[in-house]
Amino acid sequence: MKAVANNAPRLRDNGGFSLVEALVAIAILSVVMLGTATMLFTGLAGSAGSNNRYLATTTAQSRIEILMNAPFASLVSQLTPITTTSSGVNYNTKWRVTNPTANLAFINMSTTWTDKYGYHGMNFSIVRSR
Repeated sequence: MKAVANNAPRLRDNGGFSLVEALVAIAILSVVMLGTATMLFTGLAGSAGSNNRYLATTTAQSRIEILMNAPFASLVSQLTPITTTSSGVNYNTKWRVTNPTANLAFINMSTTWTDKYGYHGMNFSIVRSR
């Protein structure tokens, strides 16, 4: 028997990518981009949390300055929170004044807030002398 020659024209290898290679490359690129997007969103959440801590600190700092400039005899505790709103977040600040001696006052201040990530708080301790 004679071998039959296959006279069909052969496709030439033009050095391009096959469909499978392109799909594999797209899949790898998708995984890399998903990881990058996750890092981006985590960074943005951290930035928002940092901004809220900054605003809580400045809120407390303004109250501390008022207390430090007030006459020593007028220092009293504020146990009902004073609410300050900034960027849609309510910051509640309260403080307790204790006088261990006639010439010293310890001020313990707390600022709390709730944002979309949950409930947060910061505490500050100040010593004031007469």
